[in-house]
Amino acid sequence: MLAAGLKSMLEHHIPDHDYVTCTNLTAARALLFGKDGPAVALVICDLGLGAENGAELLTYMQAFSGPRIPVLMISGLVEQAAVNSCRGLGAKGYVSKTDNTDVLIEAIRTVLAGGEVFPSWDNKCTSQFLDRALKLTDRQRAVMDLAIAALSNKEIARELDITDGTVKNYLRQIYGFLNVKNRTDFGVQAAKCGYIPRTFPTAHRV
Repeated sequence: MLAAGLKSMLEHHIPDHDYVTCTNLTAARALLFGKDGPAVALVICDLGLGAENGAELLTYMQAFSGPRIPVLMISGLVEQAAVNSCRGLGAKGYVSKTDNTDVLIEAIRTVLAGGEVFPSWDNKCTSQFLDRALKLTDRQRAVMDLAIAALSNKEIARELDITDGTVKNYLRQIYGFLNVKNRTDFGVQAAKCGYIPRTFPTAHRV
């Protein structure tokens, strides 16, 4: 019902796009990455899909090369940690289901234009760690995410095809930039601000 209602509303307010609905992650993945799938300009994803977590789609999309399709998350959760988690996983926006139609429409237009839309309900939760973590380079974030996921330096080196020494250098740089002491501090700070490390399905464990 939500998907059908959202589609009808968008067809009325932003009629210059075609809209396709999916009610589960399997259907969404098939649509987005199927050989004969349509060109998608924006994904609007519900964070709660019954037994599924819509944020899993963000993780799945990271495994594919090529231009990133922007994702706008919608949710009934009015929690800063949920916003921060989705942002950390690559979403371009987050809108609460409690917001009015105008807020959603404006958010969609902003993301379609290349912008980002994230509410800030709790300024205390928007930490320096999160702000700086999202400014790291892709390679630095990859090293950080794998470290938070408890991979050793050797495992990180294998996954990213770099040397153990390079991993150590990256970690020293990241520690200084984020003002953390070690891997444990990574995890503590990430949990406080709702940051969820990206997953790497092909990671090699030794």
